[in-house]
This record gives sequence, C-alpha cells and structure tokens, in this order.
Amino acid sequence: MVGRIVAVDAGAATVAVEVVRGNRVVKPFIGQTVTVQTDTATRFLQKTETGVVSIALADLQVGDAVSVRGRRAGEVWTAYRIHMRADLSQRP
Repeated sequence: MVGRIVAVDAGAATVAVEVVRGNRVVKPFIGQTVTVQTDTATRFLQKTETGVVSIALADLQVGDAVSVRGRRAGEVWTAYRIHMRADLSQRP
C-alpha cells in the first residue's frame, strides 16, 4: 500500500496510513486509514539522494509518504517493510 502517515504509536508499534493506492488486496481501502502493525522483523527504509538507508520506527512522522509491504491476516495488517518518501502520485 502507498499512502501518508496519519499517526505513529511507538508503544504499540503501529503506524496508521491513509491509503492512496495499492494492489488488488489494498484497493478496497483507498481513501481509508489502515493501522499497520510492525514487529522486530519489520525493515524501515528511507530514500536519500545517494540511495536507501535503514531507519527506525521512531524516525517516521505524521505526514510522511510511505510505501508499505506486508500481509493481511483477517483484519490485522503486518508490515515486512515500510519505505519512507514514497511517490504518492496516482498511476494509470
């Protein structure tokens, strides 16, 4: 899923994302806020001018554009990877 962070809860290890676009599983959630669980296996990455660097959950802030890769089991979304500075533009 791709969207903008609307909340970060470090204590609960969650990130709430307002969904802008995504694959067929995510499409029904476009325009909604989805809370994504993170765990010790979740990788946090950020694009820079020179490449991609590892960051931490604490580096994510409300308003950041992100791309989230993970899985959905029932109503629980769990992130494998959260990539900061995602492109929010709509693609055809």
